[in-house]
Amino acid sequence: MFNTLVWVVLSLLLCSFAGCSSTSVKWYRPGATATSFSSDKEACQRALLGAGESGMPKQVYTFEGCMERKGWQQVPASAQ
Repeated sequence: MFNTLVWVVLSLLLCSFAGCSSTSVKWYRPGATATSFSSDKEACQRALLGAGESGMPKQVYTFEGCMERKGWQQVPASAQ
């Protein structure tokens, strides 16, 4: 339990330092709606926070990797 909590906290800190909520890039997927973005974003956040719990594969997850697997691409905010 403690190890999982440590990894979650470290992941969130790294994410904030890496600029996960940066305003210079946005997520884009052709034909996507704001609702589908919100749904995919929440699913990826849950997967990241749940990584390593019992029943979950113990591989390294990233928010960006999860979003990309769902078909999203990061694009410069100026391209929107």
